[in-house]
Parts: sequence; C-alpha cells; structure tokens
Amino acid sequence: MSIELLPADLKHPKEWHIRTNSCRCHPETCCCDDWALYSPDGEKASTFFDETEAEKEAEFRNQNA
Repeated sequence: MSIELLPADLKHPKEWHIRTNSCRCHPETCCCDDWALYSPDGEKASTFFDETEAEKEAEFRNQNA
C-alpha cells in the first residue's frame, strides 16, 4: 500500500516576497537561480542568484505599490 502525500497549501503574503526557487527542472544539473520573487497573488515574477538582491527588489516593489 502506498500513501500519496499532497503538497501543502501555500499561504502567500499580501505583498511582494521571496522564496527559494523550486524549478524542478533537472535536479542533478539544475543551474537555475536559487531565489524567486513572487507577486502578492503568488505568481513567480523573476529569479535571482543572490538572496540580498531578491530582498531589495521585493522591498522596492512593496514601497512603490
């Protein structure tokens, strides 16, 4: 017997935010950026290699929203 685990329901903040980028493209050879910027509705807007740059962009967008 197998148990299927469903992904957790994500609760998105009501502002621009960053999370780790989970692209799930090629786990062994993935070269995608480590951080992703998400809009208030949870859509991925862009990716960043550097966490600090991603945080700066999120702060900028939240200040200018």
